[in-house]
Parts: sequence; C-alpha cells; structure tokens
Amino acid sequence: MQCGCSARSTPPLPRPRGATAFWRQGAAGNSDVDVAQSVPANGPNVIAVATTSAGARAGFSNFGPGVDIAAPGQAILSTLNSGSTAAGSPGYAVYSGTSMAAPHVAGVVALMQSVALNPLSAASVEAMLKSTARALPVACPQGCGAGLVNADGAVAAVTASTTLTSDAARNALAAATGGSLYYQVTVPAGTRSLRVALPQALGTLRISECRLAPAHTHAARCTAASSRRHRRAAPAMRQRCHRPATPAAGRVARR
Repeated sequence: MQCGCSARSTPPLPRPRGATAFWRQGAAGNSDVDVAQSVPANGPNVIAVATTSAGARAGFSNFGPGVDIAAPGQAILSTLNSGSTAAGSPGYAVYSGTSMAAPHVAGVVALMQSVALNPLSAASVEAMLKSTARALPVACPQGCGAGLVNADGAVAAVTASTTLTSDAARNALAAATGGSLYYQVTVPAGTRSLRVALPQALGTLRISECRLAPAHTHAARCTAASSRRHRRAAPAMRQRCHRPATPAAGRVARR
C-alpha cells in the first residue's frame, strides 16, 4: 500500500497465522512530520517506509520511531498512462515521494518470497529487512528506521534461513498439522552419501527415498501430524541419499 494521510490511527490488521504472510507496505507520508500522525503507516502490522534522497532523508519524508526502513523515493522514473478520464497512451514520468519508496521495499519482499522454500511470515519479512538494511550515508537523527533497504542482503538472508550445513542442528522446527517445511543442502562433487537425522520428533514423520544426481533437486517429504494426538517422541529417523556411479554435484531439498 502506498498512500498516506494525517490521522490518529488506523484499524489494526490481523496478525498472520499459519504459513500465509499478510501485511501492508505503508508509505510513511510526505508531510515532514512524525509518522505517528500518518495513516496507514502508523498502524500495527505495517512496514512504514521513509524516503531517501542522495543518501539522506528527503526533506518531505515523514520520520520518527514508527518508521521501519527507508528506500529511494526522490526523482524516480515511473510508468504512467497519459489519460486523465479515460485510458490514454503509456508513458513515463518522474515522481518523488514515499509512494515511490514503498514500491522499492515491496519489490524486495517479492524477491524474498520468490526464493523462500517456506512462505515467509510478515514478522520474518520485517525482521530480515531490518537486520540486512544498510546504514544511511547521512545520519538521520529524526528516525529513518533500520536503514536503507538492501535487496541483496535480504534475499541472502532468506536463502541462509533454509540452507542446512553439515553437522549443524536446526532446533525448534514446527509446521502446521499436515503442513511441510523445506530445507536445502548443497552436496559437493564426490559425496558418497547424505544422511538426514530427525531425532526426538513429535508426530508422524515420513521421509521418501532420494538419490543424488547432477544438476537436479531431490525432495524428501516430512509431514507433520498433530502434536496433541502424538505426545510420545518418535524414534530418530534417518534418510540416506546415495550418489550415482559418476560423482557429481547436486542439491537436495527436504520438505
């Protein structure tokens, strides 16, 4: 969402539940005031985006503790339609405003979701955007959020969150009943076997057989059952993936 106006508050958005992420991108507003006065950016479950210009906060951009992140929004070339009351010819125009900054962040979020093996929750998206943001070249004492949005860093953070490494355990994994979680591991050329262990699992876990092959992604499915019905810890389950006769690099994704 890329609009802003002055008001005290906006109705709260429902918090995301399950695997579906739902949130708003809110332009912080162009009134050079605290974002607490701007709707919808001042609402809960909204990522408020401030505008930068040449590495600093744009003079018109709203600011304050409620801003989550900043993005370029000064003199941005954008598409438009020349018609005013009816469709005209397509064209381009240069605009400035937080309404130009918010789409930058929305685009980064789309990139993040496109590489995510598991759908990202709104809370995860916001946390990754903030943790990977770059410091503004010019200080923003008024408050410009975590910094300048960093597309490359945010996408890398998503990939790292679902990439398994050798002998490194992932703890507290949980999925909705009947749901799945996906993880990937890169298998070097010459690897003879890959073993995935699932110790102390609650519920019913089923893992399919997989074989390593060059330039191919293999999947092993792990389905979560209701933990309310299965209180007893299941025995450790191990999946061994064998390579073909010719050593080759491959990737295994587990869900």
